[in-house]
Formats: sequence, C-alpha cells, structure tokens
Amino acid sequence: MVTNKQYFINLIAMAVCVFFCLIFAITDLAMPQIAQCSDYICSFYVSSKLIATGRIAEVYPLAADKTLAETAYNKAAHQILPRLPDNIGALYFYPPIVAGLLIPFSLLPPSFALLAFQIASLLALAKSAGYICSSNLLARQGFLQAFLFSPAIIVVWIGQLDILLGVLPYALMYFFLARSQPTRAGFAGSLAIFKAQLAIGPFLVALLFLSRKQWRVLGGFCAGGIIIVALDLLLFGLEPSKGWLAVLHLMDTDFGSRSSGAASHLAASIPHFIRFFAPHSMISSARLLSYGFSAATFLLTLIAAAKIVSTERNDAAAAAIGLTTACFLLPVCAPYLFLYSLSVFVVAGMLIFGGSTDACAEEWRAFIRPRAMILWVVLSVYPFFLVFARSEFMPLFILFPIFIVLAEIIRFGLSKKNKPS
Repeated sequence: MVTNKQYFINLIAMAVCVFFCLIFAITDLAMPQIAQCSDYICSFYVSSKLIATGRIAEVYPLAADKTLAETAYNKAAHQILPRLPDNIGALYFYPPIVAGLLIPFSLLPPSFALLAFQIASLLALAKSAGYICSSNLLARQGFLQAFLFSPAIIVVWIGQLDILLGVLPYALMYFFLARSQPTRAGFAGSLAIFKAQLAIGPFLVALLFLSRKQWRVLGGFCAGGIIIVALDLLLFGLEPSKGWLAVLHLMDTDFGSRSSGAASHLAASIPHFIRFFAPHSMISSARLLSYGFSAATFLLTLIAAAKIVSTERNDAAAAAIGLTTACFLLPVCAPYLFLYSLSVFVVAGMLIFGGSTDACAEEWRAFIRPRAMILWVVLSVYPFFLVFARSEFMPLFILFPIFIVLAEIIRFGLSKKNKPS
C-alpha cells in the first residue's frame, strides 16, 4: 500500500530520474568535449581500445616516465580522443581484465560508448533493486529513489564502475545469502575485487558468516578472487599485472598526497584524508598510520558486527546487517576512495527501507533507520556545496558523521550478548 507521502516522494524521484537521463544523453551526444573528459572515456574507453588493438604495453606507465604527460597512455588518449583538452591527463588505475571486459563498448564511437555504459549501469542498478527489495513495487521505488542520492547520479554520469562492480555484487551477495546459497554469495561478492577497495565490504560479510560457523561464504569469496587473478594472468600475462601494481603504488604514494594536485575535496575515506594532509617528507609515516587505523577499525567493526549477527537465526537478516555495516565501514577503512564510490550506500538504503520487513530484527531497524536517513541527506547535499566551496577540509563534513554512525554501530554491537534469540 503506497501512502500519499510515498507517492509524492516517488513522483519527485521519477521527475529527477527523467531529468538526469536527459542530461546524460545531452552531454554525451551534444557536448563531446565534456563527454571525453569523463572517467569512462579517459580510463576505460581508451584502455579497452588499446588492448583490443594489441597495444597493451601502452596501458601502464613506465619507470622512466617522470610526469603524467609523458606516459604512452596519456599520449594515446589524446590521439584517440581529439576533443580531449590538452590540460587533461589520462591514466588507467585498474587491472587489465577490467579493460578487457569493457572492449565491446569500445567498438562504438566515444560518446555512444559512454551512453551505452551509462545505460548498462542503470540496468545494473535496477537489477540490484530487484535482488534486494522484497517486492516489485519496492524494487521500482528503490531504483527511482536512488536518483535522490547524489553519489549515485554522479557515478553514472561520469561513467565510473561502482554500480557494476560495487552495488551489483553487494546486491547479488545478499540475494544468494537470503536464499541459503553461501558459495554463490561469496563468489558474487568477489566480483568487487575488480575494484579492490570495494571488496572490503563482501570480505567483512564473509568473515561475519565465518563467525556463524558458515565457512562457504568465505570459500566462495576466495575462490572467486583466485579465478579473477588467474584469468587476468592467463589472458594478459605477468607484465601488465606488474604495471597495474606499479600504478597502485603510485596512487598510494604520490597521487594521494597534497603535492600531486589531486582533487582533495572529492576524497571520501579517512585514510585517504590522513595521507593527503601529511607533509611530503612524512608520507611514509602517514601511510603506516592510515593502514593501522584501517586495520584497527576493520577488526573492531568485525567484532561488533559478529555480536549483532550472532543474535540472528535468519541468514537474510545477518546478510542485511553485515552489508549495511560494510557500507558504513568503507569510508572509514578504505585506503583510497572518492565521493562517487559512496554510491554503494544505495545498497544500505535498499536493505534498510526496501528489504523484507522480517529480515532484520526490529531493534536493529529502529537503531539504524534514523541514522541512515540523516546520512542519506548529508551525502546527497554535499556535492552541491562543492559547487560553491572546494576547501581541502570539505570531506570532514561527510567523513565525521559517517565515523560517528560507525562508532554507534560498534557500540551497539559490543553491547549485545552472544546468545541466539
């Protein structure tokens, strides 16, 4: 039964959905200079083109490259994309297999490829809503209301991977756990390894189910990870994988520091924020501090969440609690995260507001719902503030409330008793 309030929200969400779908199409097809600056075109389209034409050696920078402009990849990007401004540098941060999987999109002209990728992301979002929500009506509402969450709009607009490799694997993991298929759930969660920082969530859930003496989730997750690595090495060889590891090292050292000129106002994780403000001479110490903070936070969250799910006999409830907690953990724990990756909070929203009413204990729902609603509003309005102010300290406006909610979840979990109800 849809109330007048829900109907009004759905109407607004539908209008926003139609508006932004038109914006996507207009910017993609009528503004190619803007489209070619998008993450998808600069990173995935160019890398897929290079791999498809046998130029995989140009995908990753060489040790001799001193600047981004000198890399073969950046030069190739400006050759493939004639409308890409000279002051825009292109770099590919992902394993070769990701670009390989996206080769079909690269067969299209750049603007049409971006539009096709955005459509694929929207279809994945709709499918995710269907996997999580307990009815078709709630699934439609979940899909439309995702357009009221700014990070979800941004990630589709710029053509990033977080819907396909974050939201969809999280939703699939819940779907299989709710149907008592733990091995498939672990394998589905392992798909987030394609974008490594997002794999923190499924890994946490796998460990939570291990604490419930259900090892097959972790087994499926590890098996999926091994298969992904093996396929990457088998299809593309060792050298490109070494190049990817070198790029990860570059991200962890230079690109995450203030001297790199990276967009600090888009940082969306506490470890990323810590490293950014460290003086260049202390970047190694800041990395160790951020890693220590991440490990301690992950361990404490795992202990607390394990106590919460120990009171749930239902696997669907344990999965919902685990994945929701994982979404709140990600910005506090991930070593490197940008604002658009917070689109995974769509999963938490669907689980809290669109999942089965008997999937989670009422105590947990009563605890998490008001906090989730406040965070949803904060994260949704934050990008609009960035239009007017881009201070280096702006990420604190989202990281501080996320940290407070995670601390509340930890307190809630540690206060629970390890006895099934």
